[in-house]
Amino acid sequence: MIRPVIVQTHIVAVVICALLAGGCSLFHPMGPDYTRPALQATFDASRSSAFSLESPPDRWWELYQDASLNDYIAIALRENRDLRAAASRLSIAQSLLDQVAAQQLPSTAVSASLERTRSTIPGELGLHVYNSVAVTLGASYEIDLFGRIRRSVEASQANVEEQQYTFAATQIQIVANTLTAYLNVCNANAALVATKRTIKVDRDTYTATRRLADGGETSQLDVTRARAQLESDQATVPPLEAQRTAALYALATLLGRQPDQYPQEASQCTKPPTLERPIPAGDGLALLRRRPDVLEAERALASATANIGVAEASLYPQITVGLSIGGAASTVPDALRAASRTWSVGPLLQWTFPNQVIVRAQLREAGANADLAMTTYENAVLTALKEAETTLDSYARELDHLALLQRTRDSNQTAFDQANNLYRRGATSFLDLLSAQKSLALSEQQLVASAGSVATDQVTVFLALGGGWNDYAQRAAEQAKAAFERRTSQSTLQ
Repeated sequence: MIRPVIVQTHIVAVVICALLAGGCSLFHPMGPDYTRPALQATFDASRSSAFSLESPPDRWWELYQDASLNDYIAIALRENRDLRAAASRLSIAQSLLDQVAAQQLPSTAVSASLERTRSTIPGELGLHVYNSVAVTLGASYEIDLFGRIRRSVEASQANVEEQQYTFAATQIQIVANTLTAYLNVCNANAALVATKRTIKVDRDTYTATRRLADGGETSQLDVTRARAQLESDQATVPPLEAQRTAALYALATLLGRQPDQYPQEASQCTKPPTLERPIPAGDGLALLRRRPDVLEAERALASATANIGVAEASLYPQITVGLSIGGAASTVPDALRAASRTWSVGPLLQWTFPNQVIVRAQLREAGANADLAMTTYENAVLTALKEAETTLDSYARELDHLALLQRTRDSNQTAFDQANNLYRRGATSFLDLLSAQKSLALSEQQLVASAGSVATDQVTVFLALGGGWNDYAQRAAEQAKAAFERRTSQSTLQ
């Protein structure tokens, strides 16, 4: 009658162990389940004729059709140190996820000891010298009844994806900075060309005025004024050269080079590349789904939400099942024999009850962090929309500004030509000529500056639209996803 009882006891033990092992599927993990916030957005500035409803392409800089620019950006994406640092942070996050996901698997340990001891033996007189050999193989497995591990994996996976979007944001910024540095070189050279053209006009006026003064047809005062105007315009050259040099140094650094190793061909650019077609802006909802800073904030919110479950699960016991088997004897062969075999099996329960002040404080902290993450996400959405609307409107208005300045410059050129002809015939004063010359020089400078602003505003528009998710970022995203799938496929727990 004893044997059936033993069999029934074994069956009950097996059933209990199966229930414990299946705990993670029988019990829903603690904490709230994350739901991605709904998005709603519209564009107002995108209704301008300067934009189209097409979505911006991933490799938007290729719209400029500038081979040198494409080469610079390709080098920057390969060599830039900030991008390498972002890739390292992504790798760190993936490694941390591996560590957390490993908690879903049993942990094992092997130990072996060999000792020669001189001591007393109970029941015998005197000291004895004997050998002691012990070999043990142990395994332990935490039953994730309340979802602490599952929520930890969920939070770590969100952290990996957050770092992926950080990588993408860094990549977009590197592309924009490289293009901006190149544009700054071109803008500085264009300003130098315009200034030197103005200086040539000043020099011609000064020469003509001095010749008229030598013939007694004008005063030395006019000569002095002409020379002052020439020297004034010549004084604007050194600051423009400094701007060009600074832009070249910035470009070299973005390419991962020392500042003085900038591309020589870039220093010859005198016309900034610009788009002559409407900029593809897409719609507001697509913007929010494309901006990496918004996606980064959303993943941080997902991680913070999962951490609430981690903290809440800490309110409940942690149950670990342990198993060890080994042998102990005076020699290695004896330790491996069945007669010397030792084993142990059983659960280990850890619980902070009844003193849960710290755990409940950690739960409140996790909730506050989730609230902060939600606020940060909402602010990221509003900031993205504001930046996009502002840059689109600024660009459209700068195009109108450029068109007006072009007409102003043409009018001032006509006025200068008329004043110059009249002055050479003695039909107008030198002050009239000087005034027309200053107006022409000012409109030239304003036109060059506005053209440069249009070029840089185009870059700012693409940056605000979240453009630049090329194959580098996509490949990194796919690698992160594949690594996570490999980790989850190795786990027997769901």
